[in-house]
Amino acid sequence: TKIIFSYIIFSSITGIFEPYLQYRGIFIPQIISGYFISIVSAVVIVISAYTSYYYIAYGILIGNILRFICVSAVAKKNGYRHRATFSLRGEARGVLSLALPIFLGSSVDSISKFIDRTLASHLREGSIAALNYANLIDNMIIIVTITVISTLIYPKLTQAYAVHDNTGFNKLVSVGCDLVVMIAVPCSLGAMLYSRQIIQIVYERGAFGSGATAMTAGAFFFYSM
Repeated sequence: TKIIFSYIIFSSITGIFEPYLQYRGIFIPQIISGYFISIVSAVVIVISAYTSYYYIAYGILIGNILRFICVSAVAKKNGYRHRATFSLRGEARGVLSLALPIFLGSSVDSISKFIDRTLASHLREGSIAALNYANLIDNMIIIVTITVISTLIYPKLTQAYAVHDNTGFNKLVSVGCDLVVMIAVPCSLGAMLYSRQIIQIVYERGAFGSGATAMTAGAFFFYSM
């Protein structure tokens, strides 16, 4: 935890650069840079299997540092110039005033998952693992469908808002909502209908038997809903 915690610095700054690049209509570099974390983590997991699992923490940290370097370099290449200021007036005050409601809003999902796992800890062995496995698939479906649409629409919304184009802004919101519904409803229904088959294809091998599939499929069904 001590080692991994420092990645927040790099992850947070990267999280500011990415919307900046999206606003400029640039999407590919930050997507590719995200693979740095996966690649480094995978390599370190293999190394740690023969040495010490402590190296996994360093792998996650190094992956985030590489991602930060890549995204910041692309941002600088596309016109970003940093000027350090420490005033709490103007834009800084506006950001701080928005921080609390955004924090509460973004915490809802994490709190929900925490409650799920706390309740599952009183159930039979393997319940928490089933929730974790089901949540991974659920998040993957959301990322490759809905998140893609919202990521594409959001920069256009900010551009329309910046030039006070209310008509264009409202039209984009309508288009975005329509696209999300068109994609989300079939994906959700399909995931519910074929929850067991999806879990079998993705997970059922090795120590992950039919009993684990049944538990995970149940959790995945309701997460999909």
